[in-house]
Amino acid sequence: PLSRRSWRGSRSTVAGMLARRFALPPVHEAKYEPRQIPNAAPDMVGTAIIRPPREIWLTLLGEMVQMVNEALRRRASCARDASKPLSLEYMADRLDVDDPLL
Repeated sequence: PLSRRSWRGSRSTVAGMLARRFALPPVHEAKYEPRQIPNAAPDMVGTAIIRPPREIWLTLLGEMVQMVNEALRRRASCARDASKPLSLEYMADRLDVDDPLL
């Protein structure tokens, strides 16, 4: 860790490591009710897996939050652990920073 004195002396280096955030597109909820989506088959038959570009993921943040909350609701009905859903901020940060996404 940097001491206070060394941090002041290397301010330009530390500042160069700071992340820059960009404005994200508006967050919209899904146009369907997540509770009406059936559970996936254990063998994933009938499930489509796609790999959209980052820009598409960013437009789906609201839907992703709804899906995470629905998954937690379904799990809570049969599990005893108190899981916490992923936050919108966390998912937006992962989409903004992580590379590659998949």
